[in-house]
Amino acid sequence: MKEYFKIIRQAISQERKKSEGVYYEAHHIIPKSFGKKSTTVLLTPEEHFIVHKLLAEYWKSHTVYGKKMLWAFHRISYDGKRHL
Repeated sequence: MKEYFKIIRQAISQERKKSEGVYYEAHHIIPKSFGKKSTTVLLTPEEHFIVHKLLAEYWKSHTVYGKKMLWAFHRISYDGKRHL
């Protein structure tokens, strides 16, 4: 999770805005499937892919959240609009 939070902190520190002409995707810092309120951070498509991969790897053995994180990673991996 160290790498996950490193990416999140870096994105927050850059104070990214959607109107800067760079394409960003909103990512919930605490996954929505956890049932908690969460703020979002703007990530590049590459960062968004990586953080979902990291979450899937970290939670893979959890009986409930493992499936949810794997499903989210699957969805982001096979999104036809994303070109990494």
